[in-house]
Amino acid sequence: MNPTPSQCYAFTTLPLFGGEYKTDNIWMCSWSEWISYTASIYAQTKDLPDGTPVSISVID
Repeated sequence: MNPTPSQCYAFTTLPLFGGEYKTDNIWMCSWSEWISYTASIYAQTKDLPDGTPVSISVID
């Protein structure tokens, strides 16, 4: 996998949610989409103590 200038490596399951740092958990994503997504996750979880259970709802 070689990203284009507009792509980056992204996790299928974020390590924050138990995803592993392995190649089968990585895919290519638009860097702008990935930064937006991970910034949103960070903003929503930054103040949670370690080990706090989280639930994700995807809204179309």
